[in-house]
Amino acid sequence: MKITVNNEPYLSEETLSLSQLLTNLAIEGNGIAVAVNEDIVSRSLWDGQSLCDGDRVIVIKATAGG
Repeated sequence: MKITVNNEPYLSEETLSLSQLLTNLAIEGNGIAVAVNEDIVSRSLWDGQSLCDGDRVIVIKATAGG
């Protein structure tokens, strides 16, 4: 399966949930928003959101500053 994460290719031999992808990429769930194919996915749905070949995932991290 080939997906794109923040405009970078990501290959996986197996089907992944969104939660598994974030774990594989060592991305912690605090302070982030995630969209799949330009649709925001609520954190409560990450475990059940299966990714498909060709999906585009965007991970946005909130930062503090002034």
